Amino acid sequence: MTDFLGLGMIAVIACAIAMTAGGTVKGVVGIGLPLVALPVMATFIPIPKAIALLLLPSFVTSVWQTFQGGLFTAIGEEILATPSGHGDHDADQRPHACDLRR
Repeated sequence: MTDFLGLGMIAVIACAIAMTAGGTVKGVVGIGLPLVALPVMATFIPIPKAIALLLLPSFVTSVWQTFQGGLFTAIGEEILATPSGHGDHDADQRPHACDLRR
């Protein structure tokens, strides 16, 4: 396992540390996995390979975060009630789905 995806052991360890740091930032702040991990990973591996390694973890954590907020259906209803002539026409009179003052 010293040659994972054509990378050396130091590059694999650096990428793992970068992903852990990025995941920690995303867990605390809500954003930041690619913002933290990509520059660190790009110092050890080519940028296209770093982006490819970040795609699945970024997607999975974003989907998980979407459902953890508890407002998925409310935001979906808000999007469907756009001024395109469809949906709820009284959307201006109800609180916004993302309003955290409720």
